[in-house]
Amino acid sequence: MILMPVSGRAQTVSMPEGEGGVLFTSQKGGSQGAGVIYRRAADGTVTALHSLDGSTASEPAGSLVRESGGVYYGATANGTRIVTESTSSGFLTTTITYGPGVLFSVSPEPGSYRELRRLVEADGVRPLGSLLVLPQTSGTLSDGSLLLGVASGGGAYGGGTIFRIRSDGTAFSVIHSFPSGSVPSGGLTLSGGYVYGTLRTGGASSVGSVFRFSYSAGTMGTVETIHSFTATSQGLNTPVGGVVADASGNLWLSLEAGGVGGNGGVAKVVPPATVGGVATVTPVLSLTSTYGKPAGPPSALKPTARGCSSSPPVWATAVVHCCAFRNPGPPRSCGDSVRPWPRRCMIPWERRWNCLMVPGSV
Repeated sequence: MILMPVSGRAQTVSMPEGEGGVLFTSQKGGSQGAGVIYRRAADGTVTALHSLDGSTASEPAGSLVRESGGVYYGATANGTRIVTESTSSGFLTTTITYGPGVLFSVSPEPGSYRELRRLVEADGVRPLGSLLVLPQTSGTLSDGSLLLGVASGGGAYGGGTIFRIRSDGTAFSVIHSFPSGSVPSGGLTLSGGYVYGTLRTGGASSVGSVFRFSYSAGTMGTVETIHSFTATSQGLNTPVGGVVADASGNLWLSLEAGGVGGNGGVAKVVPPATVGGVATVTPVLSLTSTYGKPAGPPSALKPTARGCSSSPPVWATAVVHCCAFRNPGPPRSCGDSVRPWPRRCMIPWERRWNCLMVPGSV
């Protein structure tokens, strides 16, 4: 996976191995400065697939996600640009607002951009994070797969929504409206038969929570809160982005407030085994002002399974780009990309190594 420096903020998504290259979006840039979808080919050629016009859609949200067949899906934070003029005491005032957002599909060829749905207030306002692609039935993904997403506002109570739509643009529905005062924090993650997400503002103490609902072959259960964060006793709170699931079913997330250092940190969440249960949450890192606050959810490189230690990372966070592994020692030879993790993290732990495979490398 690579990140191309472009005007504005960019998010990336890797294309499957063998296709060569990546598709990525910029929140700004493009012919109208409203966002653009690019393709970078394996030979380094960069092609603009679609520039958002700013009048009907702008600011792509999250990364693109891929469905079987080579089609990618995404959302924009803004929909139609609305200009309102009013006169008061002889002065003309111009107000610019935006519609709730747009869901779209695109393939790696120019001219393939297609709107799936223009959201309205009841659907949810300003989608955030990446869409989640789920099969409707058991087996491989198909044109009938589902896209699930989160909107940061709107819905029945103004606190945001979880919505679903088929990848062909049909059968849109809101599956959950968050209560007034809630602020969703990021996209959704599927792990162990459940879809997980977070609220930045909400939960029992209004400083964030982790929620989930069951998913199987197109059927979704009721949204339930499995943990509410608190601001007492230096507790980590206020999630930043969604959660990341590891191979054991544990969840990892960044939080931007609380902790010993007062700047948030990273926590591990062990989901409950049954519906209605409560998660076990363990802080694994507290950040001080030296390192600043987390800017997004954690991320980690995958240990390989061939001839190398597969001990999971103790923690990994996108803020300081640092991983610590349980198996110190020199890198071993294994058939995949063997890369020692550099000591860039500014945290005074001894240098550690592991055999790593970098998925999605170009």
